[in-house]
Amino acid sequence: MIGFGLGDLALFLALPRIGSRLTVLLTQCLAAPFGAAVEWAWLGVRPTPGEALCGALILAGVGVAIAPGREGAILTQTRRGVFAFGLIAGVFAALGQGGGAAVSRHAADVAATLGHPIDGMSAAYQRILGGILFTSFTLLPLLRKPPAHATPSPAQQPLAVALRHGWGWVVVNALAGPVLGVACFQTALLSTPSAVVLPIVALTPIAVMPLTWFLEHDRPKPRALIGAVLAVAGAVALTQVH
Repeated sequence: MIGFGLGDLALFLALPRIGSRLTVLLTQCLAAPFGAAVEWAWLGVRPTPGEALCGALILAGVGVAIAPGREGAILTQTRRGVFAFGLIAGVFAALGQGGGAAVSRHAADVAATLGHPIDGMSAAYQRILGGILFTSFTLLPLLRKPPAHATPSPAQQPLAVALRHGWGWVVVNALAGPVLGVACFQTALLSTPSAVVLPIVALTPIAVMPLTWFLEHDRPKPRALIGAVLAVAGAVALTQVH
């Protein structure tokens, strides 16, 4: 409910308001310090100075690579109220991801202590159930079929069109991210602190650069390549100091 519910709902509220670059920047780069802070305060697990330094290098590289340029400034000037709401939603998305990681770590410890250790795929399945429970309260009113004489509301129209024409991509996205991706994410959290796992997960926008170049013809700029090199160097260093 924290990660797939609050976090992802906030993520999709932020995307159309502040754009994908700034949304990903906020979510990925703030989730790591949020998760590390919650885990330190709650579970007493804190990163070593070397881990913190390497994690900061990864996040700095990601920030350099995907920080919005001139288009972000234009968006800020033209829609300030909407932009501010999007920023708040992006922060909540990061809180959801970081807090969800810390809760997952604690849950895995409790399950192991009680003699019922859990694997990454089972943890991902349980997270999906929590996300469905949370988001159903938001989506069910939008999915309810209006009376025959009623005109669909503005909120219902884009959702209905998206589900009708894009259901195939929704399925692929769900299998790639919430199923396979989160299963790997949860497997990592079973043995590794959030302060180490979340900076590695923050490499996602770096990893998809070749895909966006191939599928969307979005050729990375020199700044993006420099940031990618910094982030990958931080990840390599993190594997050495952990």
